[in-house]
Amino acid sequence: MEEKKNIEEKAKSGAGVVDKFSGYIAAFLVGAGLAGGICWYTMGYSQRDVNKVGKDFIVTKECRDILAENGGVADGKPARAAIESYVKSIAKDSFTYYYEDDETESMVAYVNDSGTAKLSGFKIAPAEDGNILLTEVTDGMPAYNQGLRTGDEITAIDGASVVEAGFENIANKMLGKDGTEVKFTVLRNGEDFDLKIIRASEMSSSVTYEKMGDVAYIRIIAFGQLSQGHLNEALEKAKDQKKIILDLRNNPGGDTAAGVYMAAQCCGHAKCVQTDFSGKENVIEQVFDSEENEHKYVVLINEGTASAAEIFTAALKSNADTTLVGTKTYGKGVFQREETLSNGGHLHYTAGTYTVEDWDNWDGVGISPDVEVPMDKELIGTENDIQLKKAIALLE
Repeated sequence: MEEKKNIEEKAKSGAGVVDKFSGYIAAFLVGAGLAGGICWYTMGYSQRDVNKVGKDFIVTKECRDILAENGGVADGKPARAAIESYVKSIAKDSFTYYYEDDETESMVAYVNDSGTAKLSGFKIAPAEDGNILLTEVTDGMPAYNQGLRTGDEITAIDGASVVEAGFENIANKMLGKDGTEVKFTVLRNGEDFDLKIIRASEMSSSVTYEKMGDVAYIRIIAFGQLSQGHLNEALEKAKDQKKIILDLRNNPGGDTAAGVYMAAQCCGHAKCVQTDFSGKENVIEQVFDSEENEHKYVVLINEGTASAAEIFTAALKSNADTTLVGTKTYGKGVFQREETLSNGGHLHYTAGTYTVEDWDNWDGVGISPDVEVPMDKELIGTENDIQLKKAIALLE
């Protein structure tokens, strides 16, 4: 009995030790769990985002499977469509998109990189209804001067339907030898009409000059490497004129460095800072040795003045006697980059913002004119161009 009692007391004592030890382990595990949970919560955003994206795509597959069993799914590339829609839904702006190389994309690149498109001043993309969408028609260049506009859809080329032939099979028919004629059936504002276009036969200057009494009128329709030389020629013609109108209306921009360089051509100095969302900065600056700038400028702007054209506007306003006339600019204060993904697809994305001198970034806001003069953009260059008339009056 005594031996049995000793064994029971030892067992109780051991159990107490075990219970106490287990309590320590439990407390440690709870503490470790809480600490781990806090660390996961404060530092594990990426993993949780990956999990969420994974669940989202599982749901996408579930929906597709249900449709496949009960009603069928459309032919095509569902994975690509899902990625495109996902990128579009999470992107903060319309400049970010996903695409893959295929026959359609190859045709878009082929047309847009062609001499005809560059000389005529247009760019294309497939429209949602299968037609050819004109994504850009540069004001002042042959395509614009002959009646085409940004947002137009080409529904037929020389009588052949784009939808019936297929975008990738017919878009190249827009191209041809310089000086040859092509007939487009154009859809604009719900109405169709035919338009005969003469393909460009010579390079149009992106900068034009006109003498208006003692005022120099210089119009810049785009910013690129060639534009720098064109502007230099215009400024040389205007060297004896102290009053200069710089027309940037409907100028969609172009090369950022060219915008900075061309602003410095006018006022001696220009500086733009590109800031990645990671915080990394890239400074683009141009300085010319010149005498004190005695020129008085009026810069014409409107809702079509964007990107590099806004950089040029801000730089000139900061560094020279400049008055802005017209309406508020487009408001594009961001720049894009592109990366190739593991599946061969491409992500074109907004990588950061830019600022000029001490200006705040104007993305989504635009640059407001000093003198507001509302006017239909179709009146630019006509007898009813009241914005130009106001600019001339301010320089008298």
